[in-house]
Amino acid sequence: MLMDDLRDIYHAELQELRSIEAMLVGMLPKMAAVAKHRPLRELFETHLEETRGQLKRLDHLIAVRRLDATEHVDQTMQAILREAERAIGLVRDPYLRDAGLISSARRTEYYELAAYHTCVDFARVLELHDDARLLQELLRQQARSISNLDLVAEVAVYPEANALEVITI
Repeated sequence: MLMDDLRDIYHAELQELRSIEAMLVGMLPKMAAVAKHRPLRELFETHLEETRGQLKRLDHLIAVRRLDATEHVDQTMQAILREAERAIGLVRDPYLRDAGLISSARRTEYYELAAYHTCVDFARVLELHDDARLLQELLRQQARSISNLDLVAEVAVYPEANALEVITI
């Protein structure tokens, strides 16, 4: 589909956001299953439920705009998630693997944050106020997810992963 104006780009971005969330619904259970630290596992499980809700809300927006929900597949997120799966298999120690999981999760979250921020801006410029409000709410959820991930990393996972490295040297 050729894009002739900002509304076309906005629509494509919405479809890609939907693609991102759908991919994460598939990846988060895998991340939760291999997480050793209970707070990290619970964080992934909670984020999975949030992501399912975000996906439903994006599906609603896409339906209101009469778009094909699956027209655009976000190839960048596909690459980020491929790297996350590869990283899971490269680290044998489960505590160190959790540090790698956080690294992968941060990449996905910051990418999502950028995509949501862009859609909020586009919706505002296009004066799609209901879209902008909904997307702003989802953007705030993404920011909270990053804060929660940072907390788990700094308090539980990274100190323990670092202690393991010191012991094994």
